[in-house]
Amino acid sequence: MRILIITQPFDVHAEALSWALKNKGHEIVSFYPADFPTRQQVSLNINNSDGSLIEFNDSVTSPNILTDEFDLGIVRRNPRAVVDSDIHPSDQQFALNECQCVLEAVPTMLNVSGMWVNPLESNLSARSKP
Repeated sequence: MRILIITQPFDVHAEALSWALKNKGHEIVSFYPADFPTRQQVSLNINNSDGSLIEFNDSVTSPNILTDEFDLGIVRRNPRAVVDSDIHPSDQQFALNECQCVLEAVPTMLNVSGMWVNPLESNLSARSKP
């Protein structure tokens, strides 16, 4: 079984889960949204003749999680955008909002044929409670 885990770097519980699932023979791909946009990039190519292609590349491990297929998706930690401190202070909030929109859209573009554990939709609605 191929499993995608969306988490944060150094999340001990996600690492333990990954270790346990690997020991059971499953293939694990970890996705760290905190690496976007500094160490990850999104490319969108819309083409009527060849179909559309969306790529989400990590400059460190280079998995393209948007074209890969997964049997199960696990949201261990909500995706939170982090912008580089090199961005001008007056542009940081705008960049943060734009990056957050991209990260919240990523799970809807993933090819997960099975179920989601802790689906992002429930996390987003829980965050909007008064």
